[in-house]
Amino acid sequence: MSFRFLYTGDWQLGMTRHFFSEGVHERFAQSRFDATRELGRIAEEENCQFMVVCGDIFESNLVDRMTVSRAFEALKDLPLSVYLLPGNRAQLRAEIDAYVAHLYGLSRDDLVYILDTFPVLKKNEKKAFGEFISKRKCMEEYDRIGKIIVEHEQSGKERAEYGKAILKELSKRLSHEFGKGFDITNLRKMRQFYLLFSK
Repeated sequence: MSFRFLYTGDWQLGMTRHFFSEGVHERFAQSRFDATRELGRIAEEENCQFMVVCGDIFESNLVDRMTVSRAFEALKDLPLSVYLLPGNRAQLRAEIDAYVAHLYGLSRDDLVYILDTFPVLKKNEKKAFGEFISKRKCMEEYDRIGKIIVEHEQSGKERAEYGKAILKELSKRLSHEFGKGFDITNLRKMRQFYLLFSK
């Protein structure tokens, strides 16, 4: 038995762009709902039995009622069943950022400095969540991985051993998130490229 379905995600409905004027922002928002309906048309054209929407359907958990209502109106117009898998990738992104920071040998202060160079993200998250949540999650993961590294060192294992373990775990997560191209060999090449051209 075989079937076809359309896989999509990261709609980010309710996303705001503060540098847009009011009229432009409304057209920007409407284009996202229009894209939802267009996905339905494509799915029907391709003879899909259903659609799966994976993660980040809305910009945040705090979007206004109108955005939610418009989203359901758009979904109601679709000519096939739609399965919504809620969730936000903030945690996974934080883990990946922390893994990369350790791989590149960034200190805790380095990572704090880098995260603080995203003022728009910081402002939006403080407005939505009352804190810079991406920074908190990333630093929590950085510290967690650091603890693992220390434990490896204390048990007498060489740096290369936990380096391999981090690469393996990072490869697994990146492959799950983005697909092919993130095997351990490629990650080593990416790291070498970074070290060569970041000097």
